[in-house]
Amino acid sequence: MKYFFLLILLCSVFSFVENNEAPGLQIWLEDQEGAHYCTAIYIQSINSQYIPIGTSSIYIEYDEAIHQFISYTPVWFDDEMKCEALPLSGYRPQSYYTEYAGVVNITITNTHPVLACPTVGETPVEVGELCFEPIGASTDSSIKINAEHTHFNVASIEAQAIENIIILD
Repeated sequence: MKYFFLLILLCSVFSFVENNEAPGLQIWLEDQEGAHYCTAIYIQSINSQYIPIGTSSIYIEYDEAIHQFISYTPVWFDDEMKCEALPLSGYRPQSYYTEYAGVVNITITNTHPVLACPTVGETPVEVGELCFEPIGASTDSSIKINAEHTHFNVASIEAQAIENIIILD
């Protein structure tokens, strides 16, 4: 049975590569309720394709005078999440870099294109959640996705960047 699902995943990856329409994603931050200021990162296909996410990076900037970074928790595209009916993950643990004040650089590392799941389609997929400690009484979130430094790739045998990325405010 697991080979059947592996065959389905393999076929979906190769059928994606054959599709002539360029893949596109939209990405956005969505505030979460809680004791700290937390925001979830979501991605979604913009043209009804199912996109297997390859090695990618998300570059978040914030005003360190307004927020202090506390934590990042991955949700999908991490080694903890397995493909349905398979005991394997197609990803390494997500990593993030916070050495520069006002920056969180998140890296998603795909280890095998066949195991890239979930594929991103019309239903939004949560990548992870950032949490900050507010400094002072400011209500300005100041947390933004930097388009120049955010990059997504398709999980495939040949390198394929996703050129059409829309960042929603």
